[in-house]
Amino acid sequence: MINLQQLSIMMGMRKEAFTISYAYTYGLEDIQLAGFTGHLFTLGIDIFQDTYRPITIRGIL
Repeated sequence: MINLQQLSIMMGMRKEAFTISYAYTYGLEDIQLAGFTGHLFTLGIDIFQDTYRPITIRGIL
């Protein structure tokens, strides 16, 4: 028997050294004491990639 408690949908895209992703989670329980529905945004930077170069902004660094 399969007992599903939540359903999640995830999507994302990658551009050079940056990754942006979005996830949505929906709770499927019959009785929800603390119902959970969530949104998650993630920004990732691949600092070990050869093409990644930090940019110095004049006046800040």
